[in-house]
Amino acid sequence: MIDEKIVKYEKNIVWLVDLKDYPWVREDTADFCQAQGISKSHQSRIERRRKLIGYADLKDKAPPSYTLGTKKHYFRRVFVVRDGDYLVYQYGHPAEGVDPLKVKPKVKAAVMRGC
Repeated sequence: MIDEKIVKYEKNIVWLVDLKDYPWVREDTADFCQAQGISKSHQSRIERRRKLIGYADLKDKAPPSYTLGTKKHYFRRVFVVRDGDYLVYQYGHPAEGVDPLKVKPKVKAAVMRGC
């Protein structure tokens, strides 16, 4: 479940694909070194195990989730699907499945009901 602190400073949700092809996505969090955008290398790391569908950008003045040495880190929501997800969940969705068309910045996504 996503913590309120994760969504508090969101500015917008960036979708990387056409959402009509995704009736549900998995909502998760990832550790970023910046409050906005995503580097190609970071996207590649996320996509080693799953396809990145979208992510949250934070407001310009969002505080870091933590600092390690001099490097600031920001926990941000990501929306993903795993390889084979739609085959495994032909008639339902995983527990963390959310409707991407209902995702809004600063609002925890409502987990879909049903199987």
